[in-house]
Amino acid sequence: MALSRSVLTAATFAVAVAGSHLVPEIASGFSSGPPAGYAGAPTDNPSSCTACHNSYTLNSGTANMSFGVPKLLTLGTAHPITVGFPGSTATRHGFQVTMRDSGGTFRGNWAVTMTTPTYPSAQTKNATGNTAYHEHTTSGSSQSNWTMNWQAPSTIAAGPLKFFAAGNQSNNDGSPSGDHIYTRVGTMWQASLGTPSANWATGAVHTLNLAAPGHGGDLYVIAAAEIPGQTPLGGPFVLEATIATGFANLAWNLPSVFVNFVGVTNAVGGATASVVVPFYPALAGFNLHFAAVTADAAWNPTEVSNPLVITFN
Repeated sequence: MALSRSVLTAATFAVAVAGSHLVPEIASGFSSGPPAGYAGAPTDNPSSCTACHNSYTLNSGTANMSFGVPKLLTLGTAHPITVGFPGSTATRHGFQVTMRDSGGTFRGNWAVTMTTPTYPSAQTKNATGNTAYHEHTTSGSSQSNWTMNWQAPSTIAAGPLKFFAAGNQSNNDGSPSGDHIYTRVGTMWQASLGTPSANWATGAVHTLNLAAPGHGGDLYVIAAAEIPGQTPLGGPFVLEATIATGFANLAWNLPSVFVNFVGVTNAVGGATASVVVPFYPALAGFNLHFAAVTADAAWNPTEVSNPLVITFN
């Protein structure tokens, strides 16, 4: 697949949005954890939970449910995943999490990491009969935050991994009414694009660092965009891309702005690009989106990175 000039000048990535998939009420029938399939993954069934927990709209509470997912995947390694309810004054909470690879399949394993002297049992466990889902236990429902490990497999399909979480801030009245329900989505990238600072001064040189483990010797492109659109690259990926007329003209009229945006990764899958930003005060406050894609010799995509947003100052 040939990459067009438009793809080389614009890119960021789609982030899946979880639907209204709700955790069943934890203070009555599911105090020990809900049935599998209520974490908000695309194949989960939202109808039964929306029918029960209908006192409030999704994510309308004040607890601001948090969901911590590490940014970068390391194959064969345990990754801590956190769920919490900062600011919640409720006495009972619950959650369920799962993950999906780029093909929509659960991979790896969940492991309990939280125990406490206060309770004789662990605070998290796998869902009964379906180890793709991890959730609170009866003792764990007295907590407002949890940590568990997701053990990555030794091999996995190319593309970003999606983690899904749903949580219940319960009023503990023994019924499904009056509970606030939340959903969150986290992304774990197999390729990571970073920069020492996300605030770039004009009239200076800035650095973008690409880490694509397992893709040593692949071609790579680091692409920039003012406003994201969407262009398919094939494989399990969608690269969003739009050339915004004003910035495209600036970029092409100043060819020294972008250096080493196309090249070959080193032996460990790394690459560095330099961005020479001209002294141009009109750029102040301007947001620029970057992302990266690696490809084989025929320009078939092999991996994509996280989106990165830079602000000029």
